Amino acid sequence: MRAKAKKASEPAEIQADVVVTAAELGALIGVISRKVRFLRDEGHVVPVGRGRFLRDASVKRYCDHLRAVAARHAEGAAGASLTAERTRLAREQANVAELKRAALAGALLDATAVEREWSDILRKVRAGMLSVPSRCGALLPHLSQADVGVIDAQIRERLSELGDGDLF
Repeated sequence: MRAKAKKASEPAEIQADVVVTAAELGALIGVISRKVRFLRDEGHVVPVGRGRFLRDASVKRYCDHLRAVAARHAEGAAGASLTAERTRLAREQANVAELKRAALAGALLDATAVEREWSDILRKVRAGMLSVPSRCGALLPHLSQADVGVIDAQIRERLSELGDGDLF
């Protein structure tokens, strides 16, 4: 009677489980006998003796193992994405740090300061070029007002072309 009570306390799936060989279990789950022994050593199948296994319990435990592997793989894919984002963020932070270092070392220039400086230079060039006709008139008294006007018109035309972006 005591043995009967002990059997009743075991899970129903183990009570009705069939004992199979490594080759039979391997054929059932789609692996070779050697892989079944490896799975036994790893604890992913249920052995009951030398080369014998509980069929249903082993299949259930092997499926649980496959689910765990798949879950780790899915986490790994999400982790890979997270790792890629962290790598990108670290690279961007390194770029910012490099730019700050270069700015402190004086290797970088402020774009607005450069633009302001070039604007000043070009304003001076423009003013100098526009003063050429009157200087020519003063230095070359044989030029008529019409000649000085032609020189003035040519310089203004060329400056306008340059201002429109037609440098050459």
